[in-house]
Amino acid sequence: MPSLPAAPEHPVAPLRRYVTSLCLEDPSVSLIRSSRTCKRLANICVPTLFHTIKYTEQRGQIVHLLDYLVITGRFVKHLKLECDWADRRTLLEIVKRCSNLRSLTVINYGHMLDSPDLPAAIMLLPDLTELRLMGPMDHSNSIHRSTMLEQLLGSHGDKLRSLTISGLARLGKAFFASLSRDARRLVELEFRDIGILPRSLPESTTWACAGHLQSLTFIRCDRLYANVFTKMLASGVFGHPQKVSLSDFDTYQGVRKLSDWDPDDILPRPPAHREWTIPTLDTLEFDFLATWEMESLQLVHTKKVFLSRVTETREKIIQQLAHKTSFPELVELHVTTDWNDQDFIELQRVCSARGVRKIMRDWPLACLGR
Repeated sequence: MPSLPAAPEHPVAPLRRYVTSLCLEDPSVSLIRSSRTCKRLANICVPTLFHTIKYTEQRGQIVHLLDYLVITGRFVKHLKLECDWADRRTLLEIVKRCSNLRSLTVINYGHMLDSPDLPAAIMLLPDLTELRLMGPMDHSNSIHRSTMLEQLLGSHGDKLRSLTISGLARLGKAFFASLSRDARRLVELEFRDIGILPRSLPESTTWACAGHLQSLTFIRCDRLYANVFTKMLASGVFGHPQKVSLSDFDTYQGVRKLSDWDPDDILPRPPAHREWTIPTLDTLEFDFLATWEMESLQLVHTKKVFLSRVTETREKIIQQLAHKTSFPELVELHVTTDWNDQDFIELQRVCSARGVRKIMRDWPLACLGR
């Protein structure tokens, strides 16, 4: 396909309907699609409102987008960049020209944190409230990249409402100290595929976002232990989140490390009695947990439980859930669709006897681990 024509000297008539998404899966694509309109990017100018740009570099090509973002960039509110080891300078220029971003997602972002350029560009976005840095577990320059994130949180943390980080192998005390101190207005916090250095989580200090946090997610987080997390949750360190989602504690790439502890790790121990100091959660989701982890998490006060894979027999799980001390405020229970009829009927019987009003077999398998 030929290259894009030069931008017009005069704006064309406004689109009849706002373009809601610009998705460049293939760099040769030069068209914007909306429900009623299909026009070349070069012919779309002010006052068109862009909600989303998705940029994906493929086959080593670079999208010739920068000239048009001089005109349209200030209208972009949601930007998604899929790096794939693309030209770092081009990606940074795209971010800089979208100066009014509210949401930024960077996929395969790791090498973008090897220099201070990306954090510096993000710091210049006054309206940014949602940041998602997504990638596979990567040990390269992990300490330096963690430092870059600390600087970003220190300068921009009070503006963020939603933060997702995945793929960093070494997050230590300095990062979590900055997160718990500077990200004061977080409503949603999610970690996936990260490594937490021993004794890095501030276990007894209430996080600054405690008054706002509504959703908290930890998935495949190495050296995050269920007993420690339950203690932090019960004591109000995270405030009163409405929804908590947990999967694959203390694992790395699916390999459980219960017999291969680092000497500096906080070893798993039987759950101690913890006084529950916060209001009852609305929802607790957990998937792929060991037996002792289930013993810790059943102390959580929550109205709804979504239960997936646990390394325990169904009979044992039913026996635990039969006691009112297991999730004391439980009124609604959802299990995965692979429960057989006999076990599920018994589960319904014992849970109904303790006052659980709704027991459903409707949760997809591995729904959190995806």
